[in-house]
Amino acid sequence: MRRAFAFLFLIACGPDPAPAPIEPTPPPTRSAAQDRALRHMAIDVAEAQLCGLLLDRFVPLPEDRPERPRDRLPLVEGRLWLSECHAERRGDALALHLAGRGWQRVERSAAGPLGSSFSVRGVVRLEATLDLEAELDLGYDERTHRASVTLTPRTTPRARVTPIGTVPVSADGGWSSVVGGIGGLLGTSPEARARPMLEAQAAITVERELARGATLQLDLCTGQLHATLGALGDGEAVPAPPYADDEVRFRDNLRVRLRDGAFDLSGPFDGPIHVDLEVESGEGVNAAILCGPEAALTASAFLSSGETPYPAHPERSRSVRRGAPATLTLPEGCPRAHLYVSAVDRRTPTTFRYRVRDDAEVEPLVRCR
Repeated sequence: MRRAFAFLFLIACGPDPAPAPIEPTPPPTRSAAQDRALRHMAIDVAEAQLCGLLLDRFVPLPEDRPERPRDRLPLVEGRLWLSECHAERRGDALALHLAGRGWQRVERSAAGPLGSSFSVRGVVRLEATLDLEAELDLGYDERTHRASVTLTPRTTPRARVTPIGTVPVSADGGWSSVVGGIGGLLGTSPEARARPMLEAQAAITVERELARGATLQLDLCTGQLHATLGALGDGEAVPAPPYADDEVRFRDNLRVRLRDGAFDLSGPFDGPIHVDLEVESGEGVNAAILCGPEAALTASAFLSSGETPYPAHPERSRSVRRGAPATLTLPEGCPRAHLYVSAVDRRTPTTFRYRVRDDAEVEPLVRCR
């Protein structure tokens, strides 16, 4: 009887109703406002982190050749030792102030009075301040798995460059020497004329370089970070570095030319480090790995006196000849290191390339094919 009653109940009530389909949560609104928020995030990160990466660094200065090709990295012929850095978000832009001292090999000519002319040719010690406001944009190339941050100035950057000490200036030809000698008696020597010319031309050169913007690219497969002057287009890669082996990650990878007794000082790099170095032209170089305080003393001595010192550290230095590439290794007890290089024959232009390897293990951030 009970079974019959249950059967009649099921017939009357019917089976349980089918459950309602599960609807996914709608995605967040994708709008221009959100794209703007991502740019603001990049600015906030740069405001907090950028100066920590730049302060006390010897930033490479490109060769003094405005017409150089833009599709490859420029030769380095100087350094700016950054001692001031201030980054601040201003609305949709990042305001950046940089200052420091350094040196650069310069070759410029200018007209003087009465048909004379003079040239500045040699290493110029300098002080520089840079100010710019720039917008930041994020990009991603799915084909190469490279994420990018592009910095584009809103207005023309402002630069001030002041020579330190004696300027290597000379009169061009006999008549120019005569006019220069007369000018020296009257208090208008070639060096006095060269200083404002250098200041004006150097400021214009720096402003022109910075006006092109800059791009950082991070390879999400290898962890390699690339940086270059200029705002790159979608899918455009940074110029290939001197050591173009994609299997070796690096912290620094540049080509340097030494002329007129100049030296190069790069870094700092957190130890331990391994440096690959190859002389491409000239007789050879003397290379040494310096700890932070030693590098500061070396740079300060040169900026004060104009004399190029060579730090004596036999256990951390060696001579590298053309045709015989070498690897330098940082010993223990030097947490922040610099690479010092000077030419064996300082009268002969010498070009070398170097790579500071990054041997840390890095896991890919994406699935790489």
